[in-house]
Amino acid sequence: MNNAATNPYLGPTMEVDEGRYDKTFQVNLKAPIFWSQEAWKQAMKAKPGVILNIASVGGVRAGGNLGVYNLTKAAMIHYTMQLAGEIGPTRVVGIAPGLVKTDFASYLVENFGDKLAAALPTRRLGEPQDIANLATFMVSDAGSWITGETYIIDGGAGTKTGE
Repeated sequence: MNNAATNPYLGPTMEVDEGRYDKTFQVNLKAPIFWSQEAWKQAMKAKPGVILNIASVGGVRAGGNLGVYNLTKAAMIHYTMQLAGEIGPTRVVGIAPGLVKTDFASYLVENFGDKLAAALPTRRLGEPQDIANLATFMVSDAGSWITGETYIIDGGAGTKTGE
């Protein structure tokens, strides 16, 4: 599973410095690509398996101050499709979570969580178990005909009228 992420920069993409840009792309995109290569060469080439990529809803939506981070997650979604076509029958699937109560998202949860949760149809933020439940399905035999797809799990944020 490719689940590593960093976000050392918050602000407009036009103002990011090269160091924080490079760090974001190295952790969020370069590392998963090279990890996937090694996992496939050493195990899945001979015995097909499943690679699970964790992206973000930011990879399919523009706006806000997470532009550089979201660029990496959009690339991860595309990488999921690309890699699935290259290494089948090994499956490659992705999950694009909305705001989930994790250490990584603690700043957003603590400062904006209640307001964001109130705006969701589910009226709550995601829990790690929500993502784990979807991941379990996607890598199991029950999801064996799914490859190249990234599923959004965001409490219904994208279903709001006008979005």
